[in-house]
Order: sequence, then C-alpha cells, then structure tokens
Amino acid sequence: MNNYYETCLATLNDLIESGKQKEALDLVSQELRMPYVPEPYFSQFEGIRDAIVVDQRTGSQFFEDVEEIGLALKGNEALQHKALMSLERMNLRSIQDSLSGWFMDRIIPDWIKKQLLFFLMEQDLNLEIQIELDSKKHLINTADLKNPFASEAFVQCELALRHRLESHNPSLLILCVSQLEQMALSAFPLGEGVFVAGDIIAEVERYLGV
Repeated sequence: MNNYYETCLATLNDLIESGKQKEALDLVSQELRMPYVPEPYFSQFEGIRDAIVVDQRTGSQFFEDVEEIGLALKGNEALQHKALMSLERMNLRSIQDSLSGWFMDRIIPDWIKKQLLFFLMEQDLNLEIQIELDSKKHLINTADLKNPFASEAFVQCELALRHRLESHNPSLLILCVSQLEQMALSAFPLGEGVFVAGDIIAEVERYLGV
C-alpha cells in the first residue's frame, strides 16, 4: 500500500499529465509548507514545484507580467525574490485585484505578504485589505500601518543592545539585532511587540550554547 507521500506524488503526476498545473502547484506548495517532510519526498516535491514554475525570463532581472509574478511568489526562493523585486518597482495601485488575491492565498508565505505590506506603505497607498496570516484572516487598513523598525520599543531596545554589546562583543550584537528584527517583523502588522534587551541576549546565547 502506498504511503501518504507516494499517494500525493501520484496525485501530482496525474494533475500534471491532465494539464492541471495550477492545481498541482497549489498541492505541492501546500506540502512544502508543512513543518516536516521526509526525504526523498521533500526533494521530489521541490523538483515538481520547480518544474511547474519556470522562469521564462532568465535573462531579465525582473518579471513584467503579473501572472508570472503570481506564479513566482509560489516558487522557490530565487523566484520569490525576483518577483518581489519586480513588484517593488511597479505601481501597485494598478494591480490591486492581484494583490487582494495574493494576500488571501494561503500558499504564499506570510513573510512575502508582509513584504507586500511594506511596499504599499512605501507607495503611500491607503487601502482596506483582507489578509490571511498564520492561517487567520484579518482586515487591515494600510493607512494605520507603522514601520515596526521605527517604533519606540524597537529603537530603545536596539539602543540598549548596542550599549551593552557594541564595545566588547560586536558579533553577538549583530545576532541580537537580527533577532530583534525578526521579533518585530513577527508582530507586524498586528502589533508592535514588546522587546527586552536582556531577554534577547539570553535567547541568542542559549541558541549559541554559551
């Protein structure tokens, strides 16, 4: 009897052979988002995804077609970053319908959706959007969004970290600031977060085994 992953691979092959690339991409992207997928299935899923999402403009730094961008947002990391670079230089007001779909697409990772929110903030676009983050739906007005890296809590914590570490352990400082940024981004866009310099240092030191 086939196990779950073999059955999934068979389903993917059937979808692809039937010309149902979108359904196959949604299924394989869903599997790749699971916390753990054993080998050799993880590599096989990645190979199927990469075969479906092919960069047709390998000689170009950017995508020009919105449909290509939407597919790339579900592709591998290189395609995702190329898609984001393409979106950063576009007038996002002109593709609001696509943005609305991407914000609610559970296959697109949360970190990409948050980056899209940053782009909307940079372009001063005041929109009311529905967004799914961490499998929960939220209604957000982009006019109310604030840069998480400019909040008073973030700035004061970063200053405290620099005061404690900059002179005698700059390497640890870099790791702690990175951890602080991850915490701020994790709270965005639903809150500003609470940051304590000592707790961040202790957490990073535990990770390092210090």
